[in-house]
Amino acid sequence: MSDEDTHDQLMKLFRQYFKENQAWESRRTHVSGVKCRNLLAEIRIVARKRRAEIQANRKELRYKGSPIKAESNRRIAKARQTKQVDVVVPPESTDNGTS
Repeated sequence: MSDEDTHDQLMKLFRQYFKENQAWESRRTHVSGVKCRNLLAEIRIVARKRRAEIQANRKELRYKGSPIKAESNRRIAKARQTKQVDVVVPPESTDNGTS
């Protein structure tokens, strides 16, 4: 299912829910309550699918990146490679504990 299909399905479900919710608010019948709850459950399922699609698209963008971001990442990686850490090692003591 494409992004547009999922989005359209989600919008369709919201419109149906809105109608059923108005019926529930005005009539308070068992049937209208069940329909509202069922639509909310379906909205949750479709919303999860849509969220997964968006996350997948964001991952693609993260790996492709913009030229500015790519340059920034390149500089950071270069700095990490060339960064030298000075390690200070204390001189060994020739003192064997006798004074």
